Amino acid sequence: MARRYHPDARVVHVDVAKLVAVHGRALLARDPDVLMVHQDARDPERVLKEAFELLDPDKPVGLIATAVVHFWQDSDDPAGILRYYMQEFPAGYLLLSHACGEKMPSKDFAKLRAAYEEAFAPIYPRDHAGVATFLEGVDTLEPGLVEASRWRDDRKVDVGDAHFLVAVAAFGQYATTARSTS
Repeated sequence: MARRYHPDARVVHVDVAKLVAVHGRALLARDPDVLMVHQDARDPERVLKEAFELLDPDKPVGLIATAVVHFWQDSDDPAGILRYYMQEFPAGYLLLSHACGEKMPSKDFAKLRAAYEEAFAPIYPRDHAGVATFLEGVDTLEPGLVEASRWRDDRKVDVGDAHFLVAVAAFGQYATTARSTS
């Protein structure tokens, strides 16, 4: 998708699932500016060691952490992991989405957690305040950290029963020029 809008973009996709990585490598093999990294995103040193085969650590980057951080326990230090990635580049933007269960009835919340655990892995939805801690030290762009369906009100996105928070934030050199919201 990034290369559709920016043909010179270099793209690194990270996934811990072996099957996803194998299929990803097969699909991406013909494009020298796209790389599939089979690593756990919670290990940024290993991920970046491979990613820097394609990415230039001296250039700005777009980090997309969508539907991944809610699989990380607090003991994994999600905020620290995200900071590690951002500190390896001079500037960039972080796109973050995260499951949020604070507005769901407790029985629905329990079903959501059970379904994710059965199909994928344990999930750790956090409330708004918990997700906001991942954005400390960066400049969150308008409209801030909001329910995904409110991100672009003009687009009338139907997210069904999902409850996801989303934000875009500028970091590094870009943070000084971005408009910040709380």
